[in-house]
Amino acid sequence: NICYDNKKYFFNYKSLDYSFLLYDVDCNSKTLIKGKFVQPEWSINPKLKKFKKFNVYEATATINQRVWTVLFTKDLKIKNLGPWLFNGLPGIVVFASDSMNEYFFELENIDKKKLLPFEEPNFSKKSSFEQYVSNAISAHKTRMTKYLSKELNIPENEVDFSNSPKYQTLDFIEK
Repeated sequence: NICYDNKKYFFNYKSLDYSFLLYDVDCNSKTLIKGKFVQPEWSINPKLKKFKKFNVYEATATINQRVWTVLFTKDLKIKNLGPWLFNGLPGIVVFASDSMNEYFFELENIDKKKLLPFEEPNFSKKSSFEQYVSNAISAHKTRMTKYLSKELNIPENEVDFSNSPKYQTLDFIEK
């Protein structure tokens, strides 16, 4: 299951801290993911393209185990700014998508008059992204073990995922 929500991402450019809310595997609760921003290693294609009204460059990077392609522009005289963790480019990100075409970000507008303070939500359930991944995979394996045990009529301790590498990443859970 993919849990849909209007996500809010919080990024403090001074301290390089970030946080965002992610649904847990069951889609019934959320975890506040906190971390220190690590700049992606971008591979930038120097060929200029057009995207809507912008002159853009294409860049790719792996972020949280996914390959992302972004389009960024220098037209707006804003550097190192993008949604989520798409930072560290010499312009502002106007579009982003993952290699599996499951997630997209697109710039809708910019209001230069409105500066928002960094206000992280007060949330009781907090985790690093790495711990979130570990907990999500473990919870999913537990649910699948119970389901397969019942469907195949075998004891839970005989259900084996060791030959299923997909169960070691979030890719299996997100599909």
